[in-house]
Amino acid sequence: MKPITARFWIYHNGSYVKLSIKPGKSLNHHVGGRTDEGWSSYGQIWRHEGEAVTWGQYSDGSDCDGRMSRGRESVCRLTDLKARPAETEPATGYRIGWMGQSRGYAYNAALYARFGYSADSNQSGWNFTDEPNFKPVTLAFTKPGIVRLVTSPPQPRWQEEDAYQRDYAAEAMGY
Repeated sequence: MKPITARFWIYHNGSYVKLSIKPGKSLNHHVGGRTDEGWSSYGQIWRHEGEAVTWGQYSDGSDCDGRMSRGRESVCRLTDLKARPAETEPATGYRIGWMGQSRGYAYNAALYARFGYSADSNQSGWNFTDEPNFKPVTLAFTKPGIVRLVTSPPQPRWQEEDAYQRDYAAEAMGY
């Protein structure tokens, strides 16, 4: 049997991003730099380890209280990468339309919505690309005629395996 690529969603920089990791591979993300009181560093690593994905998170930094390091490692079986169902909300109060709509033709499949307009109002002729209050959305058709906005995609069920915290100033004082 051919090993499968792990595909799952994470929340990053204010929106959901889908990650794809091939068996035996890893993906790293790191940010850090100077702060007003010292420095900070934060990183994540996802590793595809055959039957599961491991997610490591770590932070390190120093401020007026001294240096502090934290980290944890969690695991999710490939079968549990979509274990937590998608969350939805009613689409009432949203104006839904296709980006690039012109004379009833959709030039791409990006759906946009704007809160504050009734779903049954007929407001055709809008240029959705010029509207700053429109945001990309995903729709879920739960029953015939029932449309809901997807507020978060299916999520992995992570099981924490290890965690640590190190307070360097407390260690120096003998705690």
